[in-house]
Amino acid sequence: MLKNFFNFMNFFFFNLFTKMRKKAYLIDIFLNESKKILK
Repeated sequence: MLKNFFNFMNFFFFNLFTKMRKKAYLIDIFLNESKKILK
């Protein structure tokens, strides 16, 4: 029971983390592109 709960939490936080990283990655690309355009 407890093990399942920990597995679920790991899965949940891992998903959250990857989503956040993808967003940060996209924001990075966006900022880089806008810098190029502004120059």
